[in-house]
Parts: sequence; C-alpha cells; structure tokens
Amino acid sequence: MSKDSQHFRRHIRAPRASVYNALIDKAMIAQWKVLDDMTCLVHEFDAREGGAFRISLAYEEPTRAGKTTAHTDTYHGRFVSLVPNEQVVEEDRVRDRRSRAARHDDDYSPAHRC
Repeated sequence: MSKDSQHFRRHIRAPRASVYNALIDKAMIAQWKVLDDMTCLVHEFDAREGGAFRISLAYEEPTRAGKTTAHTDTYHGRFVSLVPNEQVVEEDRVRDRRSRAARHDDDYSPAHRC
C-alpha cells in the first residue's frame, strides 16, 4: 500500500443482498457513503463493470478544508468488478487542487464466517 493509500474495514450486520444493493444504488450511496458533517452529491453513477462514477462530498463546517475546492472533496472512478451479492471492486481517484494524485482501490467483499 502506498503512502497515499487508505484502508478501511467495517463489518455490517445485514443480508449480503442488502449490502450489495447499497453499494450499487445511486440514491443509497448519497445517503450512507458520507461522513456526518458532510453532504453528498452523486454527479455520475453507472453501476456496471467498467461503469464510471463521480461523487462530491462537501463539508458543512466552513472551517473544514476540502481537497478539490475550499470545502469539497470530489472523487471519480470506475467499477472494476461486480459479483452480485458477493463483491464490489472500485478504483477511485481523488481530484486534489494541490496536484497530488491519490488513488485507492475499494474491495467490498463479505466476511466469511469461521
């Protein structure tokens, strides 16, 4: 993992189909894929393998600084792999006004029970 990479892990107690649908539904993304002190705007969202997306997250607090504009983080990417009810793999890039490239790959796979 490069120094510009981020890794998050979260366990969600919900049926696989519900989690999968939350990851590929534009309206649901706008509701849950945002921090409490931000608002989310989904500009583009084509939930199919190879499909593109572009999403902006805006800070509500005027003292919070964004990466893309003064108070906004915008990222775009594509769906690398979609396996219904099993896996969503995204490749994301953050638009950074400081000309720093930031990329992360998201792999949303269900945990296996032991």
